[in-house]
Amino acid sequence: MRFTPHRNPLFLDSSLPIDPGYDSLSDFSSDDEDYSSSAFSSDDNNSNSHDDTVTPKSSLDLSKEMLDDLTNVLKKSNLQDKFEFNLKFVNSQPDTLPTFPSFKNNGKKNEKKKQLTYGGPDSVTPSSSVESLPRKSRVKVSDEQRYVSMISDKLNQRMMNHRQNLGRLVAIEMEKRMREEEERQRKIKEEQERLRKIAEEKERQRLAEIKRQEEEKKRLEAEQKRLMEEAKKKAEEEAARKKKAEEEAKLKAEARAKELKELKEQQEKAKANAGSTNFSDIEKLFFKYKQDIADIKTTLKEPLQLPQNKPLKKMVGAHKRKINPKIGQLTDSQEQLTRITRDIQQLIEQTRPDEFVFKWILNFIAKAIVSQAETEAGIKPESSIALSKLSLNLLLLFPELEYYLVARFVKKCPLLIGYTCAIDTEEGRLRMGYRRRDNKWEDEGQYCERLGGICTVYSVMSRLKLDGSFIGYQPQSMKHPLPIVKSWVLVSRLLNCPVELLTNVHFVVAGAWWDACAAEFLVAYGEQAKKVMRLLCGDWTLTVADQHFSGAARLRLIGEDWLSSGYCVSFKPLDQ
Repeated sequence: MRFTPHRNPLFLDSSLPIDPGYDSLSDFSSDDEDYSSSAFSSDDNNSNSHDDTVTPKSSLDLSKEMLDDLTNVLKKSNLQDKFEFNLKFVNSQPDTLPTFPSFKNNGKKNEKKKQLTYGGPDSVTPSSSVESLPRKSRVKVSDEQRYVSMISDKLNQRMMNHRQNLGRLVAIEMEKRMREEEERQRKIKEEQERLRKIAEEKERQRLAEIKRQEEEKKRLEAEQKRLMEEAKKKAEEEAARKKKAEEEAKLKAEARAKELKELKEQQEKAKANAGSTNFSDIEKLFFKYKQDIADIKTTLKEPLQLPQNKPLKKMVGAHKRKINPKIGQLTDSQEQLTRITRDIQQLIEQTRPDEFVFKWILNFIAKAIVSQAETEAGIKPESSIALSKLSLNLLLLFPELEYYLVARFVKKCPLLIGYTCAIDTEEGRLRMGYRRRDNKWEDEGQYCERLGGICTVYSVMSRLKLDGSFIGYQPQSMKHPLPIVKSWVLVSRLLNCPVELLTNVHFVVAGAWWDACAAEFLVAYGEQAKKVMRLLCGDWTLTVADQHFSGAARLRLIGEDWLSSGYCVSFKPLDQ
């Protein structure tokens, strides 16, 4: 639909400005008052409006393409309905000009109003009809033309303003649509970017999962291979362990059989000699150990007194000060004992390069063991387990120690080998191990206590069984340096001692042996051990009943406990 704002050609040729507030699409009934009031305004009031005059004809000369574009814009802007409504309103108005007060006939109500048409038969044109009219009429026509031109310009100006406003609205709407399109494109790009990133992340995760599966597969294969190798290795180790255990069991069985054979031979020999102990041989053995002590003093003690051996004395003294506290640190803990044994072993090994220092240290250790047995085991017999085990372990590690240790044991307590002599002389007391200080002999109580402690350690050493708790023990190549047969010899020779030589110390030593070794003695010798022990606590103690020895009375009491209960109490083993 084409839009024609005004059909009167005079409106198109007018050069007068239109009221800027005029809206061509608004209701004409409200505009009539504006027009009438404007028409009678002075020229001065309208003179300023001529500065913004436009050429309406050229402005309204619109092509079909422009109007089609305008229609499309109005449709997109949702203004089409309003535009068509205003257009219909304009087209519905009559082609006559409005009636103004200046053109009314004086008092004539039915006189027709002057009309201007677009080319009708009664149309009036400014160029022809005005010239032919009288002067007075020409003035009126000129005023009409001027008024029509002014109205036309106002209408055109309002139309232009409306078009400009419409253009601005279209531009704003287009800009809005462009922004919305840009926003839509941006969101599309963002969505595409998001989808791309999601796709990349999924691809990355897929590749990572593939890599993880491959790595997991490799790990499982490696783990399976490792498990197979471990199983194979474990089977081989188990087979080797079983083979070694069988060999060790075989060696142990052979060693046990050999030990039983030797024990049986010793039992038979002891039984054969039970009533006929050869005290002459015992005396020779005693003097042999006594000579060993003298040789030790000559070869080890006296050389250190020489001035030229002062550095040597200083060196052995340093080792002595390191070893001596170790023996005093023994407790009921197997762990503590193992640590101390290793420390002493290392200290002894350090002296091997020098033979003199090595022998001196071994002799010193023997003296320290016996001294500890005298002072501690005599007072607290159950504490002898750690000292006895340390001594036995050192004998296994250093077989040379036996020469010094046994000599020290016999020197302090000759009853261990069955040697006894009269103590009515000074020599006899010295042989039997009495101490003398300031030309005064120790009393019998101290003497019995010391020898009881020495016997306790000696007896515990003889009844200990060698096992893996001993450092460096090799069952196939090592023998017990102080086997339980030594206890048999000790008890049997005490029983065969002449009654006139028996003193309280004999029964004290026998009681110490009973506490330390009786339970294991019964296991080792069975019925023969029971016979010996019955004799020891019964008939043997009765032979000195008239002398009222305290040691004999105690031995008889512990024997009666055993006979009544059938059970011998043994020392508590070390804590593991």
